[in-house]
Amino acid sequence: MNHPLPSSEVITMPLCKIPYLRRPNMPISVMDRIIPHNFTASIEVNGHATEFEFTAMNIKILQLFQVHVKLPEQKRIRFHMQRNADGQFKITDRHRLPQEINMPEEQLANAIQAEHPGL
Repeated sequence: MNHPLPSSEVITMPLCKIPYLRRPNMPISVMDRIIPHNFTASIEVNGHATEFEFTAMNIKILQLFQVHVKLPEQKRIRFHMQRNADGQFKITDRHRLPQEINMPEEQLANAIQAEHPGL
């Protein structure tokens, strides 16, 4: 791919594999936080630390995530979290979640915001 800047100023995000230009004097770790990207977070569910995998569905704006989780004695579950009109991330398809599991929606939304503080 041709870029107008020298290759030292063009980086590729490790998870999304999209090129973007690094701003002068800005560490790569900060750049990763200003473009929606995939990440994992450990959040407590029913008293157990549980690993959630967040997959960004839009690489331009922070809007929608596909979330995967493997709960104890459950198969892998996939659901979506989307930003609503108030700017809050909410679970859009609760019917995919086991009723006996109290999914920590607020903690999941906080994890998305903490991972993307510039958006």
